[in-house]
Amino acid sequence: MKNNFILLLILIVTANNSFAENFNINAKNITIDKKNEITVFKDSVVIIDEKKNIIKSEFASYDKKNDFFILKNNVSIKDPQGNILKSKEANYDKKNNLYKIIGDAKILTAEGYNVDTSDVTLDTFKRILFSQKKTRIEDLQYNLIELENFEYLSVENIFKSIGNIKITDKLNNSYEFSQIYIDEKKREIIGTDSKVFLNSEDFKIKKENKPRVFSNTVSIKNSNTKFTKSVFTLCDYR
Repeated sequence: MKNNFILLLILIVTANNSFAENFNINAKNITIDKKNEITVFKDSVVIIDEKKNIIKSEFASYDKKNDFFILKNNVSIKDPQGNILKSKEANYDKKNNLYKIIGDAKILTAEGYNVDTSDVTLDTFKRILFSQKKTRIEDLQYNLIELENFEYLSVENIFKSIGNIKITDKLNNSYEFSQIYIDEKKREIIGTDSKVFLNSEDFKIKKENKPRVFSNTVSIKNSNTKFTKSVFTLCDYR
């Protein structure tokens, strides 16, 4: 069955018929396999799911038996908070409320942070995104944040990560942490077990000095940096 920009309302009913939820799907071309209960959507596909996420792609297939979507080609997912996730391919496991991005992904948060990552999972019930793959974040202060993994609370606009973490700021100062907490709304970064290597000449007495600060925690907010329980040295590296 093929139609131009028709609206197909898919009624999804759970096995015990305890509730029903709706999907709105627009596509230029729609094909229905009644025997296998699979519907294929092609060209300018737009899906609005039950959580009001807006999904766009050039291809989508829906397996009614398993409540499962396959999405391909120019996939984007925009959540109700305005965060946008883009990739080439993704799946949606309706039973478990999980979108899974396959391969490279880009995220533009509602607060304007840019994220390059891969193999992201979006939990629409808990409203979190997470990945165990290497990730790069650029914030509004032009800090480049490199992570081994991340969890993002999409409603609160907060990133969390544990592992080897590095930040390079616009002055080329370098920060290393074992744990980080990024609050987009407050424009604040908090890191623990920090090693900060300062590039600015203002901290040097001699040209060969290598100023650095070791501290329990660091708070970076706008142009202000605060250290707690810190040690400052100018000595050369050992």
